[in-house]
Amino acid sequence: MFIETFIIRLPSMKEKRITTEEVFYIIAFVVAIGVRLLRLGMAPLSNYEASWALQALDVARGVPSVIGPNPGYIFLNGVLFFIIEGSDALARLLPALAGAGLVWVPYLFRRPLGEKAGVIMAFGLALDPGLIALSRLAGSPMMAMGFGLLAAGFWYVRKPLWAGVFGGLALLSGPAFLQGFLGLLVALIIANLLERFNIFEPLGDELEFDRSKPHLTILLVTFIGTIIVVGSFLLRYPQGFGALAETLPIYLNGWFNPSGIPASRLIAALVFYQPLALIFGVIAIMRGWIYRNNLSRWLSIWFITALILSLLFQGRQVWDVAWTLIPLWALASIEMARYLSISKEDRWPMVGEALLIIILSVIVWLNLAGAANFVGDDQVARLRWVVILGALVLGVVTTILVALGWSSEAAVRGLVLGVCISVGLYVIASMWGVSQVHANGENELWNPPPYTRRMNSLITTLGDLSEWETGSRNTMESVAVSEASSLRWALRDWSETKYSADATFEELPSVILKSGEQAAPSQTVAYRGQGFGLWAYPAWDGALPIDWPKWLVFREAPHYYEELILWARGDIFPDGSMIMESDTNTSVHINEEEIFEDPQE
Repeated sequence: MFIETFIIRLPSMKEKRITTEEVFYIIAFVVAIGVRLLRLGMAPLSNYEASWALQALDVARGVPSVIGPNPGYIFLNGVLFFIIEGSDALARLLPALAGAGLVWVPYLFRRPLGEKAGVIMAFGLALDPGLIALSRLAGSPMMAMGFGLLAAGFWYVRKPLWAGVFGGLALLSGPAFLQGFLGLLVALIIANLLERFNIFEPLGDELEFDRSKPHLTILLVTFIGTIIVVGSFLLRYPQGFGALAETLPIYLNGWFNPSGIPASRLIAALVFYQPLALIFGVIAIMRGWIYRNNLSRWLSIWFITALILSLLFQGRQVWDVAWTLIPLWALASIEMARYLSISKEDRWPMVGEALLIIILSVIVWLNLAGAANFVGDDQVARLRWVVILGALVLGVVTTILVALGWSSEAAVRGLVLGVCISVGLYVIASMWGVSQVHANGENELWNPPPYTRRMNSLITTLGDLSEWETGSRNTMESVAVSEASSLRWALRDWSETKYSADATFEELPSVILKSGEQAAPSQTVAYRGQGFGLWAYPAWDGALPIDWPKWLVFREAPHYYEELILWARGDIFPDGSMIMESDTNTSVHINEEEIFEDPQE
């Protein structure tokens, strides 16, 4: 019996055909894979990403190193780097795949969700801007989210083998798993307490998990086996168990050490990146408690609990709010599924109102863009805000008139359709903004600061200098006086590069890389310098910049750059000399307003 449960019986095409519902899930999965893998390696790794990628590279190269509390990412990526040469895209591949796997979570829970709501949720998870941003971030919490939720789904559909495997991978994915697990656990405790006071009714069979002894035995064996095999890299790196043991202390430490990210910024990320899910999710929460819908009420408890925990967590990052997106999209999908059917006599009034809502939304957006970009008379700017308010009021009045002239059903469904299309286009635009490289990418809330830029320009310049001196593009002797992980990752193939914590040294390397705040090389030979603004930081402290309309429309906001100076010895250049001259030791600085010149950046 124990062995038979491990055998996965694949039904033949004669026994089972792919349903229309499954076709939609496949389409959603293809879309999710596409938007997560598209130009995945265009942006250089940030310091946060590079710190994890470098550990995986050390594992692949067999270099002794300290393993951080994310052994799942480190060892799995170590295998990839061993088989395939490490790259920015490959460093982000596993989180991208884990993020795409979220699409199958509503499929596994389609029985309590319902067919329509499950499909809507699948597309919502596939295109959600926050989830896509984390899916394209190396070492992000996405592996903990994706693997953890898939483990719960496979446990629900009685597949203990896969539940144990994904559960083990989720636990190995760092402290982010504990944040999500704690939110779910507290939600279950609250629901149980409400149930005892007859405020909350049991969910019954719709969310019942198999707790039989054979099932739990298989789950436990595969769970532990995955931790042993993956968590120690086939017992080659026993220090992986130490890294796993550090997960809990590091997570608890985050409750006492502030990160500097205000809690209001997490709320702003929900409001401005997930407005569609938030609008219908809040409606579903109110409807669930008014009409005593058990599933909606339980999901609302999970959403609120996860949100409060992310706001109270002192070491918070914007991505901590991502755990709220799963119950939020489930609630929103349940609510949106209610409006998919319409009678024939109400069809045209509904379509007409939806078109009007879309036109009004375009008017609102154009005037918002005009107000954000307008410089001059304040009266004109105020007039634009009056137009925006008037368009919103007109939308409300139109809905009331349609309800009085035709039917309330046509009015509500037309409003919902118009809002879904209008806000949905905004969500897709936000998704594109967080997934693709653009000039103001450092101002996206989901990016952990600092944002790395112009790294490819630096490497290209170094390659040119190396080719002039040695005939090869990565063999020049150089010294980097920087602890930035992104720089170390970019120079991972430069075997002659040394790293020094001291800005003064006796040797005369061909190239010296120093921070812009450090003094020029005080050597007896000439060095020529060029500045690269490599790391961008947001220059505001609150949830959003003061001029938030400009941020909302154009993602323009105050920021500052940390500059790295490339000092090249004078004799490397065709007309250069090692003789010190009064004007030779100069640096060319980059204007902070300069946008990317290299499309690869």
